[in-house]
Amino acid sequence: MTTPARWIALPVLASSLLFSAALSQASSDTSLVIYNSGVGLVHETRSLTVDAGEQSIVYPGVATTVQTDSVNVRLPKGLTLYSQQYRFDKITLGKIIEAHIGKKVRYKTGPVWNRTLRDGILLAADPAVVKTDRGIESGIPAEVFLFESIPDTLIMKPSLVWNIKAEKKTRGEMTLDYLLSKIRWKSDYTQDLGKEKGNLTGWITVDNRSGKRFDAIRLKLLAGDINRAAPVRYADVMAIEKTPLAGSVSQTAHEGYHLYSVPFKVTIADNEKTQIKFTDRPDHPLRRLYEVTMQPPFSASTERKRPVIQSVELSGFDIPLPGGIVRTYSDADGTRVLLGESRLDNTPKNEKVTLHLGTNFDLVAKNRLISRGGDSRYREATVGYVLANRSDARKGVDVIVPGVIEKTDRQTTVTSGEPYTRPDGYSLRFRFMLDAGETKTWEATYRTRKE
Repeated sequence: MTTPARWIALPVLASSLLFSAALSQASSDTSLVIYNSGVGLVHETRSLTVDAGEQSIVYPGVATTVQTDSVNVRLPKGLTLYSQQYRFDKITLGKIIEAHIGKKVRYKTGPVWNRTLRDGILLAADPAVVKTDRGIESGIPAEVFLFESIPDTLIMKPSLVWNIKAEKKTRGEMTLDYLLSKIRWKSDYTQDLGKEKGNLTGWITVDNRSGKRFDAIRLKLLAGDINRAAPVRYADVMAIEKTPLAGSVSQTAHEGYHLYSVPFKVTIADNEKTQIKFTDRPDHPLRRLYEVTMQPPFSASTERKRPVIQSVELSGFDIPLPGGIVRTYSDADGTRVLLGESRLDNTPKNEKVTLHLGTNFDLVAKNRLISRGGDSRYREATVGYVLANRSDARKGVDVIVPGVIEKTDRQTTVTSGEPYTRPDGYSLRFRFMLDAGETKTWEATYRTRKE
């Protein structure tokens, strides 16, 4: 009667017969800094025990997106580092068979209804050749082999392997830093719009597709665009998890960037989106803005209706705001209404923030070419404008006329019955305050020297 093969669980680490260094499974200090560019910097500290002599240290469970040329490992004194490898052996039957070459193997033989087990030394794989007490046997199918364990030479988790030499038995701490990709953070905001004040709430979102899970780590986020030698692609994520605000997320200015620190330990699973509330600013001042851009006067034609863009200007922020999408809501007739989405750039503290919401339905703006003329040296155009407030409330509107270049050598002149200012050297700004139902009309003549 033959003894059935004994199966054992797959080992997490390679056998101590091959790797005699003992590295603690848990890190005593793990931090993760995530950058806007889609990379993260991992820092870990682990306890380490090594015997005297040449051996290998295996760091299992490294992210599959590790940038191996960025690895920086610091070992205790007395250890000499010779080389580093990135190992990840995806287990297949073929790999297991190849790893048994030169070792004793057991395989099944005979018809299916009357199988027996035989032992031998595996001499070759694909096709398998086994030396037995009966001689050399070949052509043995891979699926008839039985294995009691996974060979020590196979590493089943993505791992870094350091080949070292120790002068003597050493106990100490190993610190490790490395970059990984396919991890990203961004900030998103919700803005609740009142009549004169608003409430701004900010969320940090971490997208992790790095191939590594992070448990109870110190999380930091760097706002700003660092220079990278090569771009990093960004991949979408699969799940979402929200973490409420538990203490304020602090920020520190550092070398022209801003570093945000989450005040509590965070767990970030692989293939997951984790959201953390990082700011909540109620009752900040706001101002509504309405602006329309007319056609340049020397390219104006028949009467054209122009869209009036409505925005809100926010102020009162004594903290820097990382760039992100702001979604503005308000309450109308007992219903929550989305007024618009805007992209916020990285904004220093004490700066005003302007959010463009969309096109105003009740403000009407038009421009119409009245005449075009000039002579051999100058060109001239007269344009008529109409601005109407069809709403039930008083509104202030800025009218921008582009294409009026202010240069001494061009001798540009503007004749208008309405006052204007120059926000820049290219445009004019007319500003009107219109009562409900009021319509404003005016003309302007533009004259400039030909090039």
